[in-house]
Amino acid sequence: MRKRRIIRFVLLAVALFFVVIFSVFFINLEHLTSGKLSKVEVVLRDPVSGVESVEKTFTDTEDLRKLTSVFFAKINENFFADTAEDSLLSVRFIFENKTVKFILFYESDNSQKRYTHFKYPARGMKFTIPSSQSETLKEMLQ
Repeated sequence: MRKRRIIRFVLLAVALFFVVIFSVFFINLEHLTSGKLSKVEVVLRDPVSGVESVEKTFTDTEDLRKLTSVFFAKINENFFADTAEDSLLSVRFIFENKTVKFILFYESDNSQKRYTHFKYPARGMKFTIPSSQSETLKEMLQ
């Protein structure tokens, strides 16, 4: 009976270890440890001078919730190294304890933007944006 209890404990500890490792390295959960979200800024970088300007700021609770659902709790698609591509558009989440910056990518055809993916450069992660969330972003960032 004691042997079974030890085996269960070891299996539980191993499973917990893998869940923690998976969540730390492959899931974007920065929002859980950064404090209260105060605002989100959409920033555009000038390609020539490199100067960043805030294009839009969100402070409404409902807007913050929508943006958090788009950018956080996603599984990383980039397991080895960050790709070299870059974008002029970024989104900054300003929390109490930390500022989290994502680089946002989109495709443009017939003056219609479709947001495709974003990167979290601080951790070398890349995430695809589902079409429903792309529509949400399109509505909010117009």
